[in-house]
Amino acid sequence: MKSLIERQLYRPALVLPLMGLTRLLVSTDFNLTQAGFVMAMRGSQQVLALSSRVPATLGAKARQWSSRRSAAAAKAGSAVPATRASGAQPSDCCHCGC
Repeated sequence: MKSLIERQLYRPALVLPLMGLTRLLVSTDFNLTQAGFVMAMRGSQQVLALSSRVPATLGAKARQWSSRRSAAAAKAGSAVPATRASGAQPSDCCHCGC
């Protein structure tokens, strides 16, 4: 039994969330409603932070891809068409002008 407990306690994936939950419960005086509310608020903050970061990352990757494509076309001597597959100009797609 002792070895089982030692093996389980040395796993960070198990111990760290339990310690965080314990700290949260202690800070809310073991009130499960408050602890649940705090966890929901922290989760929503993480989702909002992630959702605001993802489009910026995707836009940057698209610009990198576009510039590499233009550079490759310039080396090959061919022109890259200025329109998208839909026929829209690059500045017509959104406010970023990508």
